[in-house]
Amino acid sequence: MLLKKLSLAAAIQISAVAVVGAQGGLLSIGSPGDADFDTRLPFAATVAVDFGWDSNPGSRPSDTEEDSAYMRGGVNVAYAGGSRVTHIDLNAGFSTLYYFDKVSEQEDDVLYGAKIGTNVRHRVNRRLTLGNNLYFAYEVEPDYVIGASASRRLDQYIYGYNSAWASYAWSRRFSTVSRYTISGIQYENDGFAASEDRITQTLSQELRYVYNRLTTLVGEARFTMTEYDTAIHDHNAIHLLAGVDHAFSERTLGTIRVGAEYRDYDDGRENWSPFFESSLTYRLAKHTNLALYNRIGYEDSELAGDTFNERYTYRSALSLNHQFSERVRGNANLTYVHNDFESTTFDIQEDLLSINFGVGVRVLRNIDWNANMSYTILESDEALREFDRWRLSSGLSITF
Repeated sequence: MLLKKLSLAAAIQISAVAVVGAQGGLLSIGSPGDADFDTRLPFAATVAVDFGWDSNPGSRPSDTEEDSAYMRGGVNVAYAGGSRVTHIDLNAGFSTLYYFDKVSEQEDDVLYGAKIGTNVRHRVNRRLTLGNNLYFAYEVEPDYVIGASASRRLDQYIYGYNSAWASYAWSRRFSTVSRYTISGIQYENDGFAASEDRITQTLSQELRYVYNRLTTLVGEARFTMTEYDTAIHDHNAIHLLAGVDHAFSERTLGTIRVGAEYRDYDDGRENWSPFFESSLTYRLAKHTNLALYNRIGYEDSELAGDTFNERYTYRSALSLNHQFSERVRGNANLTYVHNDFESTTFDIQEDLLSINFGVGVRVLRNIDWNANMSYTILESDEALREFDRWRLSSGLSITF
């Protein structure tokens, strides 16, 4: 099988109206650490419109696919600023999507989407730094990097994530990071809401020891409470982790956490399982940015009422952005997901691969031409869940 031969992936929709920097899922991996408070990005607004073709908007099996041309437009605003004491990042966007051919699963002719992401850091004094990361999205497409929604396109949903943290340096070598995180997802369709809607709260505590100027040793404990609309999947979880944060160079940083997760379900089930997460980021000024995230552990989406009891997942994401010249930039992104679904009667395995490529060319001082291609394929032991999907688009964006 094609997906069995691949080990990495990442999915970033290369669109001028997309909001960058989503929090949660793979992108919540790592520690706040020492924030770069010198980053500056003047307030910018971008208006974009593009036309495209979608081979399978409903994520349906191959013998029932319906393709359609579409038109999409939106606006995005971005800002990064503040001072060396307080730093603020902001990304927000709104978009509309219209399919020229009616899609069976879609009740409305026009779909709306909105995203907002903020990152606030405040240095109270030399020892104490406070921060908050927020991400909110109203959309219909699955976000494979976050991994909170179902793998197939189902319905409009709301996803929210907020993480408040405090970092305190007790000495030159020893510090702690305390976090409270709340996240949740809610579908508009009551049929999907019964098995997917949930709220998760997490308390975590990191102990950090600076081994040398490049390496920090980390121990972490997390306590998580998850509540579903379908109470059979309600559970508490404990993560006990150890790891390392290492600076390979001034521009290359890596993190790794290894340990175990204990889950205690309200219906009496309980188990221990291995848990692993890692990240690698590389930044070369504005020319090249690379990020790689991996996670192995239990996930809470697509448990389908009482059909499946658990979902154990390997999720990997790779994104690469490169500035070829002053006028040309490119993006390449992959996401790979392997799922093991377990139930009392049968188990199924799935592999998902999503590939995205994009190019942007500056045609005038503030006008860009953008072209994008994406391909998603899901292979499953359950034939009715399998699908593949192509999307091609091209359009213009204006930045003010």
